[in-house]
Amino acid sequence: MKLILLFTFVALTVCAPPASQPKSKTEEKPPVEIIESTFDKNVDGSYTYRFELSDGYVKEEKGVPVRPGEENSPIDVTGFYRYINEEGEPVEIHYTANQYGFVPEGSNIQPEITNNARSLVEAKASEA
Repeated sequence: MKLILLFTFVALTVCAPPASQPKSKTEEKPPVEIIESTFDKNVDGSYTYRFELSDGYVKEEKGVPVRPGEENSPIDVTGFYRYINEEGEPVEIHYTANQYGFVPEGSNIQPEITNNARSLVEAKASEA
């Protein structure tokens, strides 16, 4: 489980939008507003959520328990997030995660990272 959390943290760090440089007071951006925010959790442990912000950031995720109804069942997760980069272009990252690891995929993620993550997840799953 610690390995999964480590891979998830590393992948999120790699996939996260770059930290913006401090702006001068004349270049400050307006506050970001929440346009949409939904969260639904079901009794079987599955969930969906989505939120969208006024700056173009969107995140959507769906989780489904591997063994519905079982306490502490692992959850298979699929999702994506999208943001606007400093050049004004949308960047979208899709991902899957389960008890074996995290696999990100997107135009700004090197294919080797996606392929290596996918290989690790598949190898861990075949060991189980």
